[in-house]
Amino acid sequence: MRYLVINADDFGMTNGTNSGIVQAIVEGMATDTSILACGGAFDDAVRLARENGIKEAGAHLSLTEVRPLVLRRKIKNYAALAINLFFGRLSEDEVRSEFRAQLDRIRSAGVEITHLDSHENIHILPRIQRIFAQLAAEYKIPAMRLLREEGISGAVTPARAYRSLVSRYFSGKNESVLDKAGLFHPGRVLGFLDSGRLSENLLLAMLRTLKDGVTELIAHPGFLSPELVENYSWHINCEDELYALTSPRVRRIIDEKKIKLVSYKEAADIGAEGGSSLRSP
Repeated sequence: MRYLVINADDFGMTNGTNSGIVQAIVEGMATDTSILACGGAFDDAVRLARENGIKEAGAHLSLTEVRPLVLRRKIKNYAALAINLFFGRLSEDEVRSEFRAQLDRIRSAGVEITHLDSHENIHILPRIQRIFAQLAAEYKIPAMRLLREEGISGAVTPARAYRSLVSRYFSGKNESVLDKAGLFHPGRVLGFLDSGRLSENLLLAMLRTLKDGVTELIAHPGFLSPELVENYSWHINCEDELYALTSPRVRRIIDEKKIKLVSYKEAADIGAEGGSSLRSP
């Protein structure tokens, strides 16, 4: 059986992002979202979630790009984070405290946290991954994203090749951490290599070759706004992603291929019943 979790990241980043994610869930195929506690539109996301019956979400934990809750400084990007960790300029205790503050803020808003993932996928770093596993146990969160993407198909670009190499290098080490902690994770991930560039045609191609087991599709739908263009230009194609997730053609291929759309919570329950993370051969 082919199960697909479609997770819309960055709920809480901007009002336009929030509106697009809600539309992708209510009118489209998105089954989940991950909420950004440090996002400038977090309160708007919480309001929209309540108004639309969205009671659960992943925690989209962050240390980069957006302003932290308790850390004294903002870390510019993934590379800066890796350097700060390597040279001891950022301690694991500081990271843990920041993540706890974010988890507490999400829970205080009345949102049930079903899984963990991260802004800019920083938890691919083993030190961050271990902290995630510890916090999952502490907060009784049953699942986490494992960045293990399929091999490159289609055009090979420097960005796609780099992401593929990174995910392949870290996925084995990170999977052992999750398995030891008893955390559910989908067997594979789609959308990491093409983050920010998901289109209707690309999504159709992915669905036609979807394999048995649980797959997570990472998506970033939304509506463009001056704030998004100015501060988060990487999301410039968010409306294309929203179109893909609400496309009748995509819905038809899901029905034709008998792909079952499930939430992270449902997928974790299926995994528990099967006694594994439903990794595909």
